[in-house]
Amino acid sequence: DGYKALGRLLSENFDLLISDQEASLLNGLALFGALRLSECKNKDIKTMLLTSKELHGFGQFRDPDYVVLKDEDFTGRLASTIRDIIKASESNN
Repeated sequence: DGYKALGRLLSENFDLLISDQEASLLNGLALFGALRLSECKNKDIKTMLLTSKELHGFGQFRDPDYVVLKDEDFTGRLASTIRDIIKASESNN
């Protein structure tokens, strides 16, 4: 539920937000937009969108840092993307 996720994002610390485009009540893109427009401590964390549809041109404030398509290679692509995020984080520290 995107509303519950937004509530937690506004009050707790997180390093990465993974959301589903098909999430109920507040989908991933709406959640990313609300987070980016907030003034909370998590507004600049990395975001990953999981989706079963090819999407392009999300719009200002909603662009996810990573998009993982839910297809036959979903598990491998998700694991690879998470590894890339961890490597990038380690090299920045």
